[in-house]
Amino acid sequence: MPVREDPAYVSVVELGEGGRVVSNPAERESTLAREEVSLRLHAIPSLGHNRLDQVSPRQIQQLVNEGANHRAARSARRDYGVVRAIFS
Repeated sequence: MPVREDPAYVSVVELGEGGRVVSNPAERESTLAREEVSLRLHAIPSLGHNRLDQVSPRQIQQLVNEGANHRAARSARRDYGVVRAIFS
């Protein structure tokens, strides 16, 4: 299925594969690489193949809670920042 121009019809996976999620394009390459890893290892497995219009606040909160319980606070904040960039 081709990706539609309407962002609501794009899944989180399609965004990640397309490299279209960048919280701040002016960031250094190492920061962008960390954000890509955060997206690939945490956001995509958690939010899966849901289209953007199907991701609920509850799912985002679960991602944040899991990060807070299993990773360093800075890593959890980065994960949330990446997810926030998806919806900006």
